[in-house]
Amino acid sequence: MLLIGVIAFAVLSLTAFWIRPKHIHLFELLAIWFSVTAVNSPIYSFFLVNKQWITVPDNKELAIIRILYTVLLCPLIITWILDKSLSVKHAVLRYLCYLMTLAVLFLAGFALHVLGVIRFSSVGMFWYTPFKAIPLIIALLSVRCIRYLMRKDGIYYESTKF
Repeated sequence: MLLIGVIAFAVLSLTAFWIRPKHIHLFELLAIWFSVTAVNSPIYSFFLVNKQWITVPDNKELAIIRILYTVLLCPLIITWILDKSLSVKHAVLRYLCYLMTLAVLFLAGFALHVLGVIRFSSVGMFWYTPFKAIPLIIALLSVRCIRYLMRKDGIYYESTKF
């Protein structure tokens, strides 16, 4: 039943994300999504699972939920918040959006813990948020690189002005 709820939430979130207008260019969107996916999965598997900071039950349904969260929902959360925050002119508000992103990712991880999808050790709960900050930093760096390449190629989009 939990799997159906998570899949429904993922489909509704993706639909809402793709329907609403975006403030960033398609290249920036893809750079954020792919960089978060490429960095998030190894961090999740190596640092959190192999260091036994989290334990994962041997249930196929819960494994699918973990995969959906790691590959789909976490990049969606980061992309969605960066879509709004990268168009904000004030640096203080932008940094507050970044902190809000980390808070949302921490709450999502805590929800997975409460639902029994993963179990944090005491060390794992402490290191979860700093390790989730790495995909956010990589996403911001990839957006900066894409914006530099877009400007270099003469593509000026309204989100590249900031």
